[in-house]
Amino acid sequence: MTSSILFPLAGSLTALCAVLLWMNVWHLTPAWLAQRTHIFVAVAIPVTMVLTFWGWTKLESFNASGFFLFSLSTAVAISTLLVQGMYFIGALRHRHGGLGLFVLPVIAIPAHVFLATGSLRDTGLNGGAAAMALDEDQFLAA
Repeated sequence: MTSSILFPLAGSLTALCAVLLWMNVWHLTPAWLAQRTHIFVAVAIPVTMVLTFWGWTKLESFNASGFFLFSLSTAVAISTLLVQGMYFIGALRHRHGGLGLFVLPVIAIPAHVFLATGSLRDTGLNGGAAAMALDEDQFLAA
């Protein structure tokens, strides 16, 4: 149940960063905020990465026998984490601009769509992903 809170929280923080950057591009931010926007985004992106990673670990992606359970929610979490990492490295090298202005809003989308992909089912409301996983014998027989 925790990941159904963590992913939208990470997505909301990322969306807020995107809004702040775009407001800065269109010169809609006050002068005191415009100078601090890049600092806020540089601090917020690692926080969203931690929230995404923490949410991914709460998805119960491994069953008792060590098999990796690759559900749609796990795929969304991993791909979002990879894109967040690439964006963060690019932002450290080149600041927040160019293609990053388009990537940041796209990062926020999977976290909000996560609720529609069955996050409540995958996070333990109906027994968790481990309860729905095939055990080794069923996997080999299929």
